[in-house]
Amino acid sequence: MPRAMQVASRVCYKLVADMLYEARIQAVIDYKAKIERVRIYKGPARDLRLTREQYLRVPPWWIANDYPCWEMIVDRWCSQEWVEMHEAAWQRRFLMPGASHHQGNRNLKAYAARYSASHGGVPCTQVQAYCLAHKGKAMSDVTFNPQDPPEVYSNASVHSRLSGYTSMAQEVHGPEFDAINELIDGEVVMRAGGGKKHGRYWFGDSLVDTATTPTLSQIRARSTSSSPAIRPRPDTTQTQIEAVKAQMEAAFQARQEVPEERWRAERDDIQQKLDQALTFMQSLGSAMGVSPPQFSPAPLVRRAETPPTNQSVVSNDGPVNPDFSPPVQQPQQFVWRTPQWVA
Repeated sequence: MPRAMQVASRVCYKLVADMLYEARIQAVIDYKAKIERVRIYKGPARDLRLTREQYLRVPPWWIANDYPCWEMIVDRWCSQEWVEMHEAAWQRRFLMPGASHHQGNRNLKAYAARYSASHGGVPCTQVQAYCLAHKGKAMSDVTFNPQDPPEVYSNASVHSRLSGYTSMAQEVHGPEFDAINELIDGEVVMRAGGGKKHGRYWFGDSLVDTATTPTLSQIRARSTSSSPAIRPRPDTTQTQIEAVKAQMEAAFQARQEVPEERWRAERDDIQQKLDQALTFMQSLGSAMGVSPPQFSPAPLVRRAETPPTNQSVVSNDGPVNPDFSPPVQQPQQFVWRTPQWVA
């Protein structure tokens, strides 16, 4: 029973938060349909905003008897603070290369069961389900590989979260711990992600057992100097910057390889044309009875070695006396020169 109360409390908290989000979108749909007589779907309605007077004309049914409350909600939607927050979240959403996940209306447990059923009963662990849900739908042809690069995920931060969770799990439970095939450890998630943020865990939020997961203050209280350090939660913006940097480096490397490949192709083409010309000349000479000229290879000229710096040329010739005996001084001979006046 306590477990059911915790689940109900968490679900109700999310439903109340989503209720205001859904109410604004439904107000846009109702205004377009009732006032402007235009049919609009939920997707385009998310990007539209009404004025205060337009919102007030289409209150939802569950608040029709409490109109002042509807006015307070509309005033919040029209405030500058909410508009800036909405625009910032909208821009962050555009930075994502794809969908946030591919679960649909299923939670990760249902996604794992659906994936196993559609892939011949292949077992799907919690960690695998979290990663596969950010690759494709449960019935699609997606597989899990811990060595996959960040580009295969719909969100590049999934790769860094998987690496951070597995490394922290090995610090907590030992290097032999198999974090991929074991259940998600709530304490490991808290240590790797710096606790909860906005009520959500950093890794596998819906799979973490909240009843057995300690709070961040409890983890700090029982930690010692030998315990793994609690890491600060990585910023999503920093992860996106690193992903863009990696893409730019890969593009630069690809541009560097193009000239070299082009040069090799041109060289091969010239060599092929020279071979064809040589074959033609040989066949033409054979038809005319002319033997091809004989070319003698030119001798290779060896370049003299440059003496090292701060050393003379003589010092590079090696020792004159291998036995390192002192050199024998030759006696100087005096040469008599005939004077110019003697003739």
